[in-house]
Amino acid sequence: MKRLLKLILVAFLVMIPLCSYAQDEKRMAVLDFSSARTISNWWSSYGWGSNFKPGEAIAAALTSKLANSPRFLVVEREALDAILKEQQLGETGAISPETAADVGKLIGARYLVMGTVTEFNLTNVGSTGRIGVPISGFRLGLGGQSNKHVRVSCEAKIVDTTTGAIVYTASSRHDISVGSGGLGGFYKGYDLGGRGGELPSSALGNGIYKVAEDLANQINNGQFKEIAATRKLEGYVLGVDGDKVFLNLCSSDRIVRNMKFKITCSRTIKDPVTGANRTITKTIGTVQVLDVGDESSECKILEGNDIQAGDRAVRI
Repeated sequence: MKRLLKLILVAFLVMIPLCSYAQDEKRMAVLDFSSARTISNWWSSYGWGSNFKPGEAIAAALTSKLANSPRFLVVEREALDAILKEQQLGETGAISPETAADVGKLIGARYLVMGTVTEFNLTNVGSTGRIGVPISGFRLGLGGQSNKHVRVSCEAKIVDTTTGAIVYTASSRHDISVGSGGLGGFYKGYDLGGRGGELPSSALGNGIYKVAEDLANQINNGQFKEIAATRKLEGYVLGVDGDKVFLNLCSSDRIVRNMKFKITCSRTIKDPVTGANRTITKTIGTVQVLDVGDESSECKILEGNDIQAGDRAVRI
């Protein structure tokens, strides 16, 4: 029963933004942070497994901190994940500032928080040796003066989804001491440094929340740049081949994969009363960009079966 209620809640949260006509001025969503290539998964050797992702942990903590903000309304992570999965945008790097406008429309959010974990490194300071003694699933370290530190550094940027422009940046760095002295507790491979076996109650978890709190304070108090909306991206159809459409828009036009365009055609008719020529424009289809070249772009037809060369393409 609880699972059913949870699914209903997620579905309700997903439908709210989809029904929105325009981005809410206060609504903000936090995407999972990516990780720099220089970060190795050292945590696997501590039994955490390869599924742990620092960027997801920090984004979740940042969402939690921003949820109490009087300035913003934060999109719930389950609703956000459901929408991104539906649109096949869940993978790291699938969303760029240029495609943020499409995501903003889907979730009804004016701002997206995107970021990178630039440091998440473990170092040993003053290690002189320890003796591990297993006791009922615990491993107690006796003797030595080992002191482990994890340095966490993050860079965050706020993207205005109405323009695709970066309007604010924030950064945070924190050194976390996760074990020291002659007696340290370990449980199932996790270096606790605190209470219980869950990450939020550990020293590392507390450190991650401090980094998230620092970022949240900067975002809450930051002065976002106001940038006027740019001219709509538009072009025309070069040709049609089966279910593929080729546009005259290319990489230099800052067109990227997954952008969508409505295709319109125009015709001139004579006003039966005044005799003046009038132009009628109607939407005849929708296409989505598959590949971008130096001189054109290839799209797949989502709707419409009467698209022809010369028809106008306008980004939606």
